[in-house]
Amino acid sequence: MKTKFCLILAVLLSTAASLSAQDSRSFIKERIKEWGSCRSAALTLNGGNLALTGRNTYAAKGIPEDLRKTLDELIDQGEYIEDVQLTENGSWLVHYGINGFRWSNIPSLLEKILKEYYTDLDGLALLLNSEVVSSVCFNDDGNWILISNERVLSSPDFSEAIEKGTEQNGEVLTAYMTDDSFVVCYEKGITTFGEIPEKVHNMLKNNKFTIYRLKFLPDGAYFIADKDGTNYDYYM
Repeated sequence: MKTKFCLILAVLLSTAASLSAQDSRSFIKERIKEWGSCRSAALTLNGGNLALTGRNTYAAKGIPEDLRKTLDELIDQGEYIEDVQLTENGSWLVHYGINGFRWSNIPSLLEKILKEYYTDLDGLALLLNSEVVSSVCFNDDGNWILISNERVLSSPDFSEAIEKGTEQNGEVLTAYMTDDSFVVCYEKGITTFGEIPEKVHNMLKNNKFTIYRLKFLPDGAYFIADKDGTNYDYYM
């Protein structure tokens, strides 16, 4: 009887989580339709979803409360939100302004590298060099990729493969990763590594604009957009 009860409870919890995720995605889809543009998104299976448009307008449901507070604080300060990363386990990163970052529970080596970009003097963040970061991504397995106008860094070392792609696809723009795959956006195309959902593969074959932001999930959900969010597409 106890075993049967546990099985029923597990099914109910799984169903509730699935319905919550669907509700979260429906919420941000409605906001995107209202906006008519969208620059980026943060998608998870069960950890909440977020969409970002305009200069500093976002819609989110089910995301960690400390992430929401951070976004609201940065927006109140007039900071430009460049991108948001969010994992199933609740780790997150907000990329804002020029090399501005806030995060929670990201890989330790990535954290160390991000701290090198800025130093704090009398409460003011000062840029240490001319290097500008365009993309930071990571997963719950501790892997990460950082792309700037001067270099590509990663752990484990994906950088050689990523930079090799420039020979065929031109300048590297951004990257995104899940626990078992990653994609790299170049000015002339996309390179994929690992297990990419078929729906995402098919979308990439038929896409007609330069993708600057690409987010996707193992279940085939995805979001793509050009740099300013005028051209975008999604399946959620």
